[in-house]
Amino acid sequence: MSGIPLKDDELRHGKVILVLLSTECEPCLKDGQFLKSVIAKYRNIRFYGALLFWSEATVDNIEYKFPELPLFYDEGSFLRRQLEVKSTPMKIYLDNGVVKQVWTGTPITPEAKSRFIKEFEEISSRSTTRH
Repeated sequence: MSGIPLKDDELRHGKVILVLLSTECEPCLKDGQFLKSVIAKYRNIRFYGALLFWSEATVDNIEYKFPELPLFYDEGSFLRRQLEVKSTPMKIYLDNGVVKQVWTGTPITPEAKSRFIKEFEEISSRSTTRH
């Protein structure tokens, strides 16, 4: 979504999963495929993708690889520096702006996928934290 900023307010209200990606990251593409079913099932959680490692040459058709995930570009590497991210993919669960859980890597095995889905079921059923 080039040119459209992700507003800080979007991350500070309700349940949000921020998916950190790179355009040249094969595990990121696998993670995106896996997340399709998760995003479709858990409608009470908002998902956003942030491309942290990218270049103009690598963004062609990237949005089509993640059609369910609104994508934003980390212009100037602000987010990457603030979070001190060294590699992708990474998923961050925020509840009213508070980081509650972080996942790194892509769940590959059926057991890892099942564990991840179970964690999302728990997150989905929790009420949001009050300020």
